[in-house]
Amino acid sequence: MSRMTQREKIDSGKDYTTAEAAEFIGLTPRHIRRLVDNGLFEGAYQQSPVTGSPLRIPGSAIITFLEARKK
Repeated sequence: MSRMTQREKIDSGKDYTTAEAAEFIGLTPRHIRRLVDNGLFEGAYQQSPVTGSPLRIPGSAIITFLEARKK
């Protein structure tokens, strides 16, 4: 039985927290937030308009980021 790769664990139709994205990618949640601020995760959004509310990152954006990193 083969192990699933990180890419295979990501549901492209689901939104993930910065902590979940960080685990998939191998970075810290803080680094993920900086990448979101720099526009590297298309479709990322703040869960609520309240300052400091959690960010959500689409699985499709995480997959795109991982694929771009391979190149």
